[in-house]
Amino acid sequence: MPFYSTPNKSKRSRNLHDITLAVIHYTGALSEEGTLDWFSRAEAKVSSQYVIARGGITHEFEGPERILWHAGKSIWNAREHCNGYSLGYELCGDLHSGFTENQYAALIGQLQIDIERTKIDAIV
Repeated sequence: MPFYSTPNKSKRSRNLHDITLAVIHYTGALSEEGTLDWFSRAEAKVSSQYVIARGGITHEFEGPERILWHAGKSIWNAREHCNGYSLGYELCGDLHSGFTENQYAALIGQLQIDIERTKIDAIV
């Protein structure tokens, strides 16, 4: 899996057992290259653990121990700061393009890996 660095992260790290939430997003664009470039720039102020391209290739930023900025100011089940206890999954595409079977297969595969190695008990 291709691995990338991003400046859009917390200075803190965490243990895998701290991760209890998976957050699935879509990029709003079809270009994986554009998304990877944007997440690598400080001015973006956003990133995600995974970017899943239309062909199903999964790109990873930083690893799950890093707290990346994908959920903004967020709350899940009355718990604030979702970035601190979640992993972000970005699917390249938008509501008009939809998403591909390859993306869904890659997403499900990555979720299975992450559920086994963390304490994820919810997917949003």
